[in-house]
Amino acid sequence: MKKKIYLLATLFTCMLLVGSCGNDPGPDPGISVKQVDMTVSVPIHPSSLEYFDYVFQYSDNTGNMTTDIIQTDESSPCYIRTFSYTRIPVSCMATVEMVPKEGCTSVGAFLFYIPKPYIYPNVYESAAPIGSGTPDQDMDGTGLIPIDPMTVEEFQALYGTSFTTACTVKSGTDGYDINVN
Repeated sequence: MKKKIYLLATLFTCMLLVGSCGNDPGPDPGISVKQVDMTVSVPIHPSSLEYFDYVFQYSDNTGNMTTDIIQTDESSPCYIRTFSYTRIPVSCMATVEMVPKEGCTSVGAFLFYIPKPYIYPNVYESAAPIGSGTPDQDMDGTGLIPIDPMTVEEFQALYGTSFTTACTVKSGTDGYDINVN
């Protein structure tokens, strides 16, 4: 008799566990917000454009990919571009690659900013953003570097060729989780 009660209790528990398996909502389809802006700012001194092309690539979790050749003007030494979304989560990655101009094997003296992309996420539930700021803020670690003449190979060994930043905005228990790295 005890074995039958034990078997019935075990069977009942198994049925509850199996029944709860069908309640999995699956992947989060995204939470609506008014707007999420991912503003990317890349510091580039115009004098460096004599020796390098800057190839900007941006990709996100929706499958979109954008590629630009960056050109700045004298009034602003930054490339700025904003990508907008209406659902979260949003994950994106921005990469800037420095490609020497065709036939360029050495550089003369010029001024240089490390072209690390900075991503400023802003979440709008209404007119006021909830987020990390705007591109007119000071960019950590951005300083103008005077470059002396050297080979392109030496320059790239010192400063690198590719710079990447990633950002994620998702719903958290106390609002939004924003992670920029």
